[in-house]
Amino acid sequence: MAKRKGFGDGSKLYQKRARQALPLLVAQAKAGNTITYGQLAREMGMPNARNLNHVLGAIGDEFKTLSREWKEKLPAINCLVINKQKRTPQRGIGYHMPSEEFMKLPRARQEEIIHDLHRNIWDYQRWDDVLRHFHMAPAVPAKSRELEAIANRAKYGRSGGETEDHLALKNYVRDNPRSIGLSAKLVGEKEYCFLSADKVDVLFKTSTIWIGVEVKGVRSDEADIMRGIFQCVKYKALMEAAQRYEQVKVGSRAILALGGKLPDALRRVIEF
Repeated sequence: MAKRKGFGDGSKLYQKRARQALPLLVAQAKAGNTITYGQLAREMGMPNARNLNHVLGAIGDEFKTLSREWKEKLPAINCLVINKQKRTPQRGIGYHMPSEEFMKLPRARQEEIIHDLHRNIWDYQRWDDVLRHFHMAPAVPAKSRELEAIANRAKYGRSGGETEDHLALKNYVRDNPRSIGLSAKLVGEKEYCFLSADKVDVLFKTSTIWIGVEVKGVRSDEADIMRGIFQCVKYKALMEAAQRYEQVKVGSRAILALGGKLPDALRRVIEF
């Protein structure tokens, strides 16, 4: 009798990890996200991301079997896991098309294929059915190892005072509202203080909307940026409370302005 591929009997470590990985990938698919090999390895507590090849291969094999059973082609969900630099699924592309054929294509065509592949995964409506088929519970993205670690640093981190780059960026945003997609005619107020004594870095007021801007400089780490994301939630609520107090009926919006790049791990947070 031929040995069954995929999850098998769960006796192998890679099979156990494949069952651990699938709900995490489904959570990414439903959120319309990708995830890097390194991020997935950290969420699963794996010391070496290279070992994910067998893990993702097992998922791909199970999907081939399930596609035959359901008589429909399931999207290659393992292709959501991408290389951080190349932004490609690496070996995973082989579950969508021959990898040798893919590698011969011009970069622009590769990007088109990956975009269509990811869109197909994100748009698939039966991910919950897939998990039920394998007797798996959905994963909660906010409870991932990586995000919990960042949240703990954000919770217990201490501020060392305002840095020069933070002050410079705050002044720049106030004086250059077009840099964050706002009208150049707007006049911003720095360090606007609410009745709660909370201060937003910059506040723009118009006759139709208040726009609060939380600024994080280029030196801000993941924990500081996570704090900034949730500070934006707080500032929007404070603006709405202040408007009710002042009996001003206008809209409200909070913007997080970063001096650097938004870490991939935190892209999921802004969609919660």
